[in-house]
Amino acid sequence: MEMTNMSENTETIKTTIEESVEETIENVKTKKKPSLVAAIIFAVLAMLAFLAVQIVATFAYSTIEGAKLLAQYADDIEGYSLAIMSRASDQTFLSMATAIAEIALCIVFALWYYFGFARKTSKEERKEINSNVFKVSVLLKMIFLALGFYVIDIFIANLVALFSPDAAALFEDTMGLLDFNMPITVIAVTILAPIAEELCFRGVAFGFLKKATSNKWVVILVTAALFAIMHLNLMQSLYVIPLAIIMGYVTYKYQSVLPSMTIHVVNNLFSVCSANLPEALTSSFAYYFLLMAVSFFMLAFILFRENKVKNA
Repeated sequence: MEMTNMSENTETIKTTIEESVEETIENVKTKKKPSLVAAIIFAVLAMLAFLAVQIVATFAYSTIEGAKLLAQYADDIEGYSLAIMSRASDQTFLSMATAIAEIALCIVFALWYYFGFARKTSKEERKEINSNVFKVSVLLKMIFLALGFYVIDIFIANLVALFSPDAAALFEDTMGLLDFNMPITVIAVTILAPIAEELCFRGVAFGFLKKATSNKWVVILVTAALFAIMHLNLMQSLYVIPLAIIMGYVTYKYQSVLPSMTIHVVNNLFSVCSANLPEALTSSFAYYFLLMAVSFFMLAFILFRENKVKNA
């Protein structure tokens, strides 16, 4: 009798476990993805948050600097007004404000990306991603992609300048506000800005969209469009689109923001360096043609070698 009861209890437990497993599998299968519309809204909110952090950080720094001037010109209202007006167009002040805003953006979006997306990646997945990303061949591919697409950016910028001189003038005036002889400006533009922007667009916004759709081109193109809009001037908004698309593609391919950060850093760094080259060289078609030819030739060579190793 006892043996019969034990057998029945064992069978009951087995049945319960099987039903529980089946129910869990069914719940996983029926779990709904977030809608694409909702994901796009969240991606747009990430872009707006990016702009908001920029504004708040710049305002905070401006307020501190204004308080310093007020203490300095406590009994001279006219002098204080003139000092404020002068500071508003001062390259050193604007460069420092830009750097502080970029630091704030890096902190905010690094935390958002980590707690919202990266932390949820398992150790095994992270190990596999890192093994695919941390390779000399990948680094070289990103560098040559950056240089090749830099030339495409320049070509589009020249087209925009041809058809819209006002847009070109606005872009030059905007860049002219910063002092590129200051190391902090170079660091902000070539390192901090690419990191912050990639964490926002190929990190947070990309993550929202990827959860909602398996169509990689929807994810890549939507984030590219938002990245273009964020720049808030016609010339940059147009010429960054090809670069944004390739950065989205490598993010999807390697499942990491590090390759796109590499492309972005190299692109901005080369742009800053090119500004200090002789104008006779940078205005030459041969210079850009040679740069693109060498970049894409080296990229093709690396891909050919990789493919040869795989097939060996």
